[in-house]
Amino acid sequence: MDDGEIFTRLQAASVRVARERSVESVREVRKELEKVTGCLTHYKDYLLFPHIIILKTTHKCSWELQEEIVGVIHEVLYRSTIEDLIFFQEIFTQLFFILTDKTDPQKVGNISEDCKKTALASVSLLVQNSSDSVREEVYADAFRPQLGHAIYITLKLIQEEKNRSLKLQAIETLLSLGQKKSFESLPKQQQDVLSTTYANFLPGILMALTRVATADEKQGHKVTALALDAWSYFVMLVMRDNFLSKHVTALGEGATVARLHKQLFGEKDQDSNKKTQLPSKDNKFMLLQPQENLSSKTINIEITSEWVDKTAERVSLLVQSLAKLVTYSHWRVRLSLVHWAQQLICNCCRSLSGGVILAVEVIVGLRSDDIVDVGTAAQDALLAVTEALEVRSQHTHSQQGLLELLEERVYALSTQLPTICRQQDPFELLSIKPSLGKCFKHFQDVRISEALGTTCHLIGYHSNLTLVVDLCLDCLQQSTYHQKESLLMLTLILQGGFSVT
Repeated sequence: MDDGEIFTRLQAASVRVARERSVESVREVRKELEKVTGCLTHYKDYLLFPHIIILKTTHKCSWELQEEIVGVIHEVLYRSTIEDLIFFQEIFTQLFFILTDKTDPQKVGNISEDCKKTALASVSLLVQNSSDSVREEVYADAFRPQLGHAIYITLKLIQEEKNRSLKLQAIETLLSLGQKKSFESLPKQQQDVLSTTYANFLPGILMALTRVATADEKQGHKVTALALDAWSYFVMLVMRDNFLSKHVTALGEGATVARLHKQLFGEKDQDSNKKTQLPSKDNKFMLLQPQENLSSKTINIEITSEWVDKTAERVSLLVQSLAKLVTYSHWRVRLSLVHWAQQLICNCCRSLSGGVILAVEVIVGLRSDDIVDVGTAAQDALLAVTEALEVRSQHTHSQQGLLELLEERVYALSTQLPTICRQQDPFELLSIKPSLGKCFKHFQDVRISEALGTTCHLIGYHSNLTLVVDLCLDCLQQSTYHQKESLLMLTLILQGGFSVT
């Protein structure tokens, strides 16, 4: 179909919209647009002008009329390339005007779920189909207030909406605003501009996505998995080492290796005496709250060493909450968690050294997952992480692989158990059990089984047996993940607890 035919078929319908401003006339345009297979770039202004006028001049559009207009905008954007910033700004503003409450700009508008979903999808198309020159302007300082409001409303939709497909679309739109699909193909300079822009919004984005990812499983595994993927992307976007190293000299130099060794082998950090509140039994995915709100009101932050340290500390708190998803019932969430952990280590091991050990534990633990895809992905991730983390022994200064370091950790725990059982807090003691158990699944030597039995007997013999058994039963009731292994270890612990010698 040539340009002339396209114009002829749509001209009459567009004129009717300008004249009647009715639901029927707008619906007619949308139906005609659905039949078009060609490009509408040259006609987009003409086609959308009467619809934008309706939105601007009509005092109160009905839900149905708004929904049809948004549908027309979506169909036009789907078939167009945006090369003009003024057009982009006009459509962008109108879409979020529809999504925002007219009396309170900090609330989502009272419109239908279908209208919200189509408007969000239109925003995604608007960003994805814009030229490089337009997107450069969108992520510049002048447009930042509008971008900030768009991100805020999108996050409100992600957190507050109950409709699953709408929630998923809101996360997809957030990723589109962050240019996830095109990021790898962008020139380094544009990547850095994008990262600088999103540094202003990172805390609020991560807090919102963490709340969604750690919410009740009833919301569905797709929402949780996509929230994890989005969290991982925005952390990579802003906190990746090769970006922050341009702003901070000696970024985390030596910190990752030192901290990894300290946490694996029980050496105390300066903050080791700080108590961390344990999750309640009612919510195993309770969010660990930082001391102050992460939402940022400034829109021009300066990336300094102090900013990196404070942000890394807060992000590490969120990592603690997300790491608990290893017990999520659906395997796709656990698979997403493997990719989350791998991205965190490979891209941010210097800037987020505090979260590396938890990410490593996630990968190691999921290697023995009952689902083959998860276990295989975790094994591949461990190999990739081993290459990323060149761990050097503090004593011999010789290169030491991550797997060897973890094996040393298991051996150290086994030999120190009697002392640990007498000195450690029972809650900390129970956390040792998974660290030992996850490493034995694929071993055939009977000595491994004997060592595991001895280890569990020592825990049962030297610990507060009532408390340990109670915590084990809580773990079994909360998830079926590693249920067989947990039952075996609980049995062995009980045998140790009731043994006479």
